[in-house]
Amino acid sequence: MSSKKRNFKSKESTITCHVCKKVMLEQNFSTHMRNIHNSNETRDISQRSIAAMFPSEKRPRVEQALSPNMEAEDEQLDSFTSLSCGGEAAKTLELGEIQDQGLNIFTDDGCNKESSGTDADVTSIAIEGVYESTAEDRPESTKTDILENEVGNLKTDLSHLTSAVEYMKAEIIELQKSKLPNSVEVTEQRGSNVQPREATESACDQYDDDSVLLKCKDIDDILAYFPEMELIREDLTIICRVCIPKNKMRLVCPTGSALPAGMFSVRESMDKRDTDSMSRAFRNLKISISRHLKRDAHQSALSQDESMTIKMKNESNRNNAIALRVGCACYKIYCRGRPYTDYEGEVFLLHRCGVDVGDINHSYKFPQKFLESVAEVVKDNVKDYLRKPLPQTGFAPPVKVLADKATYKHRTRQFVGLTSVIPDADDLLQYMFLGLPVVKSHTGEGVGQSIISVLKEFEISAEQFQGGSFDGQYFHLSVPEVLNTHFGTEGKDASVHYDYDPMHKAGLVDTHIREDDNFKFLNKVTGVVAAVFKNFNWGKNYEALADACESLGQVLANPAKYSTTRFANSVRKVYMNFRKDYRAIVQCLEMTKTEKRDGDSKDRQKAVDAEKFMNSICNAKFVLRLSGITDIYEKYGELVNVVQKVNSLPHERFDTFIHVCNKMKNMSERMNHEKCDAKSCSWPVYHDDIKQLDDTGEYMGVPIVDDHDEEGPNVTRSLARRANANKAENVRDNVSKQVLLLITRLEKDLRDQVFSQSDKEMIEDTRLITDLKTTAVRIKLRGAILISNIERAKYITTLRKIIPSVKEVPDETIILQFEEFLVRLEKVVRNKKNDDLDSKELIKLFLRSDKELYKGIEMIIHSICVSAVKISVESVIESLTSKFEIHFNKFRNVNEDTAYNEMMVSVNGPSQAQCDKVVMAAMKQHFKGQHGIRFVRRSNDISLFATVGVSDNSKVVNRMLQEKSRLPFMQ
Repeated sequence: MSSKKRNFKSKESTITCHVCKKVMLEQNFSTHMRNIHNSNETRDISQRSIAAMFPSEKRPRVEQALSPNMEAEDEQLDSFTSLSCGGEAAKTLELGEIQDQGLNIFTDDGCNKESSGTDADVTSIAIEGVYESTAEDRPESTKTDILENEVGNLKTDLSHLTSAVEYMKAEIIELQKSKLPNSVEVTEQRGSNVQPREATESACDQYDDDSVLLKCKDIDDILAYFPEMELIREDLTIICRVCIPKNKMRLVCPTGSALPAGMFSVRESMDKRDTDSMSRAFRNLKISISRHLKRDAHQSALSQDESMTIKMKNESNRNNAIALRVGCACYKIYCRGRPYTDYEGEVFLLHRCGVDVGDINHSYKFPQKFLESVAEVVKDNVKDYLRKPLPQTGFAPPVKVLADKATYKHRTRQFVGLTSVIPDADDLLQYMFLGLPVVKSHTGEGVGQSIISVLKEFEISAEQFQGGSFDGQYFHLSVPEVLNTHFGTEGKDASVHYDYDPMHKAGLVDTHIREDDNFKFLNKVTGVVAAVFKNFNWGKNYEALADACESLGQVLANPAKYSTTRFANSVRKVYMNFRKDYRAIVQCLEMTKTEKRDGDSKDRQKAVDAEKFMNSICNAKFVLRLSGITDIYEKYGELVNVVQKVNSLPHERFDTFIHVCNKMKNMSERMNHEKCDAKSCSWPVYHDDIKQLDDTGEYMGVPIVDDHDEEGPNVTRSLARRANANKAENVRDNVSKQVLLLITRLEKDLRDQVFSQSDKEMIEDTRLITDLKTTAVRIKLRGAILISNIERAKYITTLRKIIPSVKEVPDETIILQFEEFLVRLEKVVRNKKNDDLDSKELIKLFLRSDKELYKGIEMIIHSICVSAVKISVESVIESLTSKFEIHFNKFRNVNEDTAYNEMMVSVNGPSQAQCDKVVMAAMKQHFKGQHGIRFVRRSNDISLFATVGVSDNSKVVNRMLQEKSRLPFMQ
């Protein structure tokens, strides 16, 4: 046997892969096609096929039968072979799939190519491209006959092919026009370089699904560009949501079964992004997705899904509109403290006005449930404001804590609030409600910890805390020491200031005066007024008083009596109202004395009481005292109103207080009318009544005969001797001395006791920082630079004394910002008159977000804000207790959570005209986890809820529509 080994042709000859153009040994070709191209093809397509042995069944190659002008179409058709992954796959290509392959979504080479031809023609040509051999390999005897026959056949086929191509081009263009939106924006996923698609003017340049798939480099790109696709990571599956709902995935594809249309298997390696090349599995995934997107079933499902999307969007818009309407109705109920049963009436009125209110959530139970969400939104907004640094200052807003206890419906609650600076608000200084915990321990520690628990909930820091404003009980219980311990300011930090509410101190001044024996006449007048008003406060006597006022042509002033527990300025109404009704009161007493004199024992007693009242009030001493006291307490009420104003800077409140005290001092200096100014009288009531009494002998239209009280039958001898001694004195002089003594004492005590020495020192420190009006006037006279050099040393000392947050800031930084602040202030006030300047308005201007005057001077603006809240008022909490009592009267028994939520909304919430944002946020919070806001029924079976003859589906509306009037003839 020969030792020479036989060389096989397959081991020596090389071939080129028709798919990837790689050169290899012929024996490796089948392995290459199977591993690389996932094809069972085992030979080169240029080889002579077995079909070439049967000339009658063979057809020439296309390039031999067509003219040179058709080479482009030949290359187009050959591309289907390379995209089909070889052999057997090409035989089963559908027309839509061939179009997909013609776009060549593997590489960028085929993105501008178009597929054409009918299903049969294109498939036939594709198969020929795979299996036929060259024309040169055929026998010479058959070439001429075959060519003659085939040329005729090809001419016929070519005409059909040309028509089909033109038709398919038109179909593709129309499809692209219908599917491509005007502008498609795609949110870029992690590491994605895919750019958003945009529509172009030319239809030929418009993107379709295949061109988008071409640019997808990983699964995230596919999910971003095709929202109907969803990745199920636990199953390593992508599903088409319009064809296979996620909740039905297990039903349509049981475990272990073949994947149905609309479901695609993925691999973990596909998540790895490689911009150089894509894996074969990922390319196959894109092919499968492309085929699915073109299926009629998907297009039909997509159309239905789009219709459902439009329907759901319309339903969502309707639900949102209804939610805003009924939410605002609920908000109105919360703000006004109305019972929740009013909600059904509000919904019904909206319905009767033709407003769409939906079908459900119309019961009185809805407002109470919805209240929790509204209160949560409002509370979160308050928390966010108090936590976040202000852009104007760089610090969280400074706060002054307010607290007061109130017992109502058997429980003692502590109302906790605060005062802070609010940029962009109409009022610079605003109060906020924080909580009303039930007080269980009435010791200083217990009350203090109750306040601290509320402050912790809102995350109030020591840097924000500027002290507190309380009434006397809190100081007696040493509550400030408890707060100092919590915030770490135990007596060492002079910047934290606690002030005794000035309104309560003014009330104590009045109380102490009434306890002095020198002012018994004040108590006597007050007692007579209270007794007379008590007689006319209700029933028949009240109606008689009202009729008397009507007959005299005057308006009845409501009877009032003195109370030590009311606001201090309420006492002025006691005397003022009595003086206004004086003539009607005397007329009623005279009528009672005359009519009841001859009646039974009860009537005669009423006549006696009426005569006593007349003896008490129908004399010169009483009426002149009443007039003098009315003038005094009118000024006292003005002072009390000033010191309880929240939106007032510390120095403004103090200066106004001193101004009213000076008015009282002027009253003491001008007891004689001749000393009063010609334009304004210091005693308008007292002096006018004296003049009227001297000229006409009448007081408020009633003749006054006696100067003193007449003695009754039971007067003792000592009282009679004292009365005789008083008669010898001039009544007017005596009353003038008493009134002068009262106004002098009241003015002195108010000036000395309402503001303590520490209060006055803190006010003067804050004046330097917050009194921008005075600073502006000085700047206009002398310039910003000079004022800066004069004031900066004192300014820095004051800042470090009362502003703890700037203690670590270098002096140079503060000086630079102070100089810049004065320069900007000079520009602001340059063209303004001095009388038009207001410190609060200037501060508001520097805090405005749109002006941005605060930039670069944040430390100075922060110092101004802190100084503005150093001295505040607690009396605003008294107003909150009154609001609580109005909201929750004896007919509304609610739990503590509901009371807290309603107070949070009614006090801190926006106005009813601006509540839309809060209401919609609360609606989303309320319906969270319930498939969106729901006020419209989705069930088609609504006959159970609708009433016969009524077109509405709301049970509440239907019920109210069926309610009949009590009097049928009124309908």
